[in-house]
Amino acid sequence: YDDDVVLARQRARQIAKLLGFSNLMQVQIATAVSEIARNVVLYADFGKVEFYIDGDNLEDRLIIRISDNGPGIKNIDEVLKGNYKSKSGMGIGIKGSRMLMDYFHIESKAGEGTTVVIGKTLPHGKRITKADLGRIAMELQKLGPINAYDEIKEQNRELIELLDNLTRQKNELEKLNRELSDKNRGIQSLYNELQDRVNQLNEAIKLKNKFIYYITHEFKTPVTSIIYLTSLIMKEKDSLTEEQKKQIGFIRKAAEDILNLIDEMLGLARYENGSLRVKPVNFNVSDLFSSLRGIFDVLNTNKNVKLEFKIKRNIPSLYSDMDKIAQILKNLIINALKFTREGEVSVEATLDKEKTRVLFRVKDTGIGIPRELQGKIFKDYQQIGESYFNGVKGTGLGLSVSKKIAKLLGGDLLLEKSIPGKGSIFLLWIPMNYNKSKSFMEK
Repeated sequence: YDDDVVLARQRARQIAKLLGFSNLMQVQIATAVSEIARNVVLYADFGKVEFYIDGDNLEDRLIIRISDNGPGIKNIDEVLKGNYKSKSGMGIGIKGSRMLMDYFHIESKAGEGTTVVIGKTLPHGKRITKADLGRIAMELQKLGPINAYDEIKEQNRELIELLDNLTRQKNELEKLNRELSDKNRGIQSLYNELQDRVNQLNEAIKLKNKFIYYITHEFKTPVTSIIYLTSLIMKEKDSLTEEQKKQIGFIRKAAEDILNLIDEMLGLARYENGSLRVKPVNFNVSDLFSSLRGIFDVLNTNKNVKLEFKIKRNIPSLYSDMDKIAQILKNLIINALKFTREGEVSVEATLDKEKTRVLFRVKDTGIGIPRELQGKIFKDYQQIGESYFNGVKGTGLGLSVSKKIAKLLGGDLLLEKSIPGKGSIFLLWIPMNYNKSKSFMEK
């Protein structure tokens, strides 16, 4: 019976070789067949090993069918999992064969025997013709009768070759591990260097913000004094000539522009160093608009531009930072008035459909923004060319800071629409109830 197992192994290896399988695959096929054949010898009185080519698939396969008339396998699931320990061995032959082959199928019925079908796809998409099968049959006939000694010697040679391959692979893996270790050390070194650079950059940002904060505070007091003094002088306008009034107006306008720049830089510095805090309170949109209306009754000196505040729908009380929302809207209105020579600037408030957000829209009939420039307006220190705006110049911070504050409140600021020559619409949306965990700064 042992000779039968050896013969099955020998035939499997010989056929695999004639079909062009590599040495490693020949060993895999021969080992899988011998493991199943050994089970046949152990548990059955009769068994059969059949070899054939399955050409019904996209690629031809060598199929080996091993059947017996034994008692069948009761606990086949345990055997396939490798959990079954037989009296004569470890019970891992079937599981091992399954792992070695591309295709595996087993059927077993109590008292009727077991049939195992295993398969291996032919290498390099090879196709087998009838002529090939005839040639293989003739080659097998030439090989002569079985010699157990020669087969064992061949098996030993295969094992030595496999061991040599494993040793070579082990050495290659060790070499790769050493190379990976060297690369990991290099990566770690680069990471540490990068972390140092990041720390230096963060420190530089902190110093920059501190510098901006202190310098702008130092500038704010004298600039505010200039605005106050020009206001006092203008009260005595009866004693001033037209040219003096004009020059004092220029001085006041320049001081107001500088004050706006200072406020914007302070806002950016507070945002970047995390000192910008949300102070939510309950308030009504009508109170917010009333406050803004009072401010712009003084600031809007262009009689050709009408400024209107509208509440489109009954809006319940909000719970958010009223001062910061006012700051954003104030900046949007200042920009709208700056770039609108005549027509209208309107500020509208409405609820969204879900009644969870308030939508503020600031619309103007000004010069608008070209499509190719619209992606720049919310970036820090980005100014759209003066040539387009005929010399009207901004600081490049107002919209950037406003968007950051909107996200800090859990909302956002967007350019909803802008048509050159016809005007722009900015959309500010704010949640009805401020939620610290959902704000952009917290994220």
